[in-house]
Amino acid sequence: MLALQRAHGFSADDIAQIAIETFREAVALGSARTVPLTTDDAQYSLPYPVAAALVFGRVGASETDERALSDARVKRLLEVMTLVEDAEFCRRFPAQRWARVQIHLSDGRVLRSGPTQARGDPENPLTDAELRDKYFALAAPVLGRSRADRIEALVSALPEEGSLAALLDELLRSAA
Repeated sequence: MLALQRAHGFSADDIAQIAIETFREAVALGSARTVPLTTDDAQYSLPYPVAAALVFGRVGASETDERALSDARVKRLLEVMTLVEDAEFCRRFPAQRWARVQIHLSDGRVLRSGPTQARGDPENPLTDAELRDKYFALAAPVLGRSRADRIEALVSALPEEGSLAALLDELLRSAA
């Protein structure tokens, strides 16, 4: 979805309709028209993270907080989204988790993605840079940037160090 948005330069406001084709179990996670009321609801929804990503440009902790859950732009996208079972994707599940998206824009263009596997799965892993970005987005607000930097440096040094001692010392140390 985000790749299509970047490639074609449309905003969430330009979207007239979204159809997500995927496997039965993903469709069963909830109706596209259901607006999550809690962070847990949002995390177990297929439509919500798609809508939030289109509005906010990403999906992380802040995109599932109370403010984001009540965002009118996200709610509008949920209203124009449908989920459709794809027989081939159903057959491949659970070994593989595939989806494809079709977006109808208000200017009449129809954009389609190819079949895509979920990012972060073993078959479609995040890059080292993406993993670091995700780590810092989640760790820095809780640990502070300095401590998050120290832990990241210790984890990065593990292949050369061959010992977990320094990392364990840092992890077990009280936050200063």
